[in-house]
Amino acid sequence: MARRAHDTVKEAECYQQIALIYERQDEMQSAIEYLNRFLEICIENKNQDQLGQAYKRLAECESKNGNTGMAIEYLGKVLDIANSSFNRQAQAEATLKLGLLFN
Repeated sequence: MARRAHDTVKEAECYQQIALIYERQDEMQSAIEYLNRFLEICIENKNQDQLGQAYKRLAECESKNGNTGMAIEYLGKVLDIANSSFNRQAQAEATLKLGLLFN
């Protein structure tokens, strides 16, 4: 419906919610697929807040899926976005999660 209405913000939110459902069912690969669709729309829309959220969620799913390298890569992108927007909370969260992954 959101796609037909050309409402990319709503479409992105739908992909994020579908990913959350898959994540709660421990179907990480499906969650990652929908989060990548969410990410693509965030990149197209140049929405930095949603872009940071997409990378954060991808990092969480990749970590749960046992792919620590990808999780670290995504958290690095979250940190870059947080640093460029001076978002202290996002900086702290990304740094903490990176530290936990390196331990």
